[in-house]
Amino acid sequence: MNQTIPDSDPPLKRRSIQVILAMVAVITFAVHGWLFVKQRPSQDNETQRHVDKAVVQIDLNTAPARELALLPSVGPVLAERIIQDRKRYGPFESMDDLMRVHGIGQKRIDQISPYCVIGPTANSGSLMAFSDSTSP
Repeated sequence: MNQTIPDSDPPLKRRSIQVILAMVAVITFAVHGWLFVKQRPSQDNETQRHVDKAVVQIDLNTAPARELALLPSVGPVLAERIIQDRKRYGPFESMDDLMRVHGIGQKRIDQISPYCVIGPTANSGSLMAFSDSTSP
């Protein structure tokens, strides 16, 4: 007589099966959580998108040196040269007038022109903020 002795523990009560099922559950939750976070736009990206759409322009005829120094590729020395040129020769009438400043050429004018404006009056503020019309 060949008698088989039934296993005393059902399959789900075995320790190894429980460990495997727990690991599968943890991995599944981790992957779903990672996908959820990755697909959701972060607060920083949303803020940066709005910052990119706002443009601050500096009036070259009224801005002090500390504001001019904030322009790309313009530091404190070049900002002071712009101020001195403005005092000596008068206000800038166009962006091309910046070429009379030692150290400024067409390449630098191309870099800073999106951030500059030539204002008509000396009593207007030096910083002007504009918003991109394509913003939602």
